[in-house]
Amino acid sequence: MYVSGHRLDEPYVVRRAPWVMSELTLSPDEYFVAGDNRGMPMQSHTLGAAKRQRIIGRVVL
Repeated sequence: MYVSGHRLDEPYVVRRAPWVMSELTLSPDEYFVAGDNRGMPMQSHTLGAAKRQRIIGRVVL
């Protein structure tokens, strides 16, 4: 996955299935969401832009 033209280092993704998708430009109040199992094929996910007001909680790593 690339963010702002730079490849995102994701050592936590195992059995990576290649994802091919069109470039997506987000507005300042949007986030890209892809689910928590990036090793699955892209077709098995519901993904895309989500407005900030629809996100509840916080990221915990």
